[in-house]
Amino acid sequence: RSTPPPKDEDAVLCFRDNALLVTRFPNGNLALPTVSQVRGELRYAFRLHGVNYFLRREPAGEGEFTYIPVRQLRYEAGNTFCYAAMTGWHLFTWYRNNQFCGRCGNTPPPLPLPELQPAHF
Repeated sequence: RSTPPPKDEDAVLCFRDNALLVTRFPNGNLALPTVSQVRGELRYAFRLHGVNYFLRREPAGEGEFTYIPVRQLRYEAGNTFCYAAMTGWHLFTWYRNNQFCGRCGNTPPPLPLPELQPAHF
């Protein structure tokens, strides 16, 4: 199964330390940046509810965005947003901590996930 190329409207999960890059709207809602807003090296992560999510390897400049602690998402984000962010966080930390194969020393291939179906809350 091939990974889709990034499109301008796809979501980008960009982490710095233990924080996620988001836009915070005046009403308190959060949104992830899109590919058109955050350029850089992107890696396909997964698809959820018809939206492709990509991981950005390096932190992005903030501009209109802000980094919020990943743990804070449980209190400030809806279920789907939180599910996508936490899944992205786990993939991000796995890729960060497993840059080389323990057997052969090569860079491991990407591990694209199938379309995710979150559990009903």
